[in-house]
Amino acid sequence: MIRAFCHGPAVKSAIERLKDIEKPEDVLSYRDSDDKGLTWTAPQPSALVGNWSKEIYRTGCHNHVYGFTQLRDGTLLTLFLHHYSNDYKRIRKLGEGTWGTNISQPYISRSEDNGLTWQVPVPMDNAALFDGIEPDSPHGGWSETAFAELPSGRIVAVCRPYRSPYGWQTHSDDGGRTWQCCTYLPFSPSGGPQMIATQSGYLAVVGRETGLGLHTSVDGGVNWDAGTLLDHDCWFNGFMAEAEPDVALIFYFCPGRTGDQSSCPRMQRVRITKDGPVPE
Repeated sequence: MIRAFCHGPAVKSAIERLKDIEKPEDVLSYRDSDDKGLTWTAPQPSALVGNWSKEIYRTGCHNHVYGFTQLRDGTLLTLFLHHYSNDYKRIRKLGEGTWGTNISQPYISRSEDNGLTWQVPVPMDNAALFDGIEPDSPHGGWSETAFAELPSGRIVAVCRPYRSPYGWQTHSDDGGRTWQCCTYLPFSPSGGPQMIATQSGYLAVVGRETGLGLHTSVDGGVNWDAGTLLDHDCWFNGFMAEAEPDVALIFYFCPGRTGDQSSCPRMQRVRITKDGPVPE
């Protein structure tokens, strides 16, 4: 069975409290297919567990769902980007130590029943504590985010920034229930970046930079290489998967030479090794 998720207008538009939502499917719904995607069921509502009004649905804010990730134990994670409509005054506990450049803050919701119910989202930036003082609000500036689960169970997340000079990175060691303080990436992925963790535990991130760029890490994201240029004129917004152990299959769209006509989609196979990526 294939299960697909979508979000409704209540997530996209500003609302004050969950009671303002007339139907549960206005937030998250799902469709199932038992014939490899040829036909799909009618949308079914997912249930939101707990008090989502405290952090997510508040006056002057709006939210956007950016993708889903499934862990090896079957747990689903979904990313909520929490927006403040460019108004710094609306950000709670705004002050010294707040990361980033406004616009949105990342929250993660978990589902342990294949998306039937979703838990209250938690911030993906555990802003530092100073002498017992409550931390500042999670940083702003997150956008398109990619996740990968290492063999150790650690979940690494990297994201495209809005105005920051580099991307963002954080990780979770408890299945996405809590996240560490965000740090800068030494590169800035965009164009819908994709990330995989290979069977050997290597991380590979593909995204649009000056061209189609690939960055790898052999130590769980502590250090990253300088990057490899895979292609030139491209928008990426593609897909990457581990086709076989430590081999990344990268599928992407490439605009035409003039930029207004598309060429055929392209694919590359790249083996990820401890010494760097090797084309196949």
